[in-house]
Amino acid sequence: FELHLFCFVVMKIRPYTKHFLILSLYARHIDGWSCDTEGTRLAKSEPLTSVDHLAITNDASPAYYYKSVGIETDKVVVMLGSGGQCWNAASCLKRNNGSASPYEVCESTDCLLMSSKHYPDECKKRGIFDRSLSKNPFQNWTMVYVPYSSSDAFMGNASFAGFEFRGRAIVFAALRHIITTEQSRLVFGGESAGARGAMVWLDEIAVMLSPLRVQGLLDSPLYLDIEGSPLVPISKKAFDSFNIGVHKHSWTDIFGEYTLPRIQTPFFIVASQ
Repeated sequence: FELHLFCFVVMKIRPYTKHFLILSLYARHIDGWSCDTEGTRLAKSEPLTSVDHLAITNDASPAYYYKSVGIETDKVVVMLGSGGQCWNAASCLKRNNGSASPYEVCESTDCLLMSSKHYPDECKKRGIFDRSLSKNPFQNWTMVYVPYSSSDAFMGNASFAGFEFRGRAIVFAALRHIITTEQSRLVFGGESAGARGAMVWLDEIAVMLSPLRVQGLLDSPLYLDIEGSPLVPISKKAFDSFNIGVHKHSWTDIFGEYTLPRIQTPFFIVASQ
């Protein structure tokens, strides 16, 4: 659905916050992997396995991204896709057979949530990708959409329960393939599951790409530790199942309430009320 009302929480105040407040007018929430029926055309990249052999989706098919080159080629916005996640063997099997949200039967159809085998050659995107919006601060930027078929919020580094969870490799392979010495500015973020992955890697990416100016745009990553909520046990199980501990110390390093205040890189967060 299109964005109607969001509660804005500015976690880090910087001189360019105004840009992100303008941008928020064009944010959209979508369920799962998606292209739109209209909007800016983004072309599919070459397989990211050319950069890192571990940049693969759940069924070991290569990961890709979609890109539209803008007039301001030195500026790039990269957004990671949304689509929930699994966290243990049972939930991952349910995600695959369609018995769990978002209820797409991946094991026997052209479902895109766990495989790239049926990715289209181009993907149309609206929202912040819409070049027809004159007030869109990214109107003339190069735009990149990284679809989500790793089921791990772009955090995993493991083979588990018969699937590959290589979200981290996908993110870093995409950025290594996209960013060149010609770029001066990167806005890196995502939506929902993609926002949580962007949140987790934002500081590391800023260091890796220095002196490039990096800023974050995180749409709905804010998990809260509320009594009775399933989000804490889910995050703990995902942390262990997907071998996230190779790069992070604790499940709190991937949980919004605890992770966001630690981030040093400037970012803007959008959270639904």
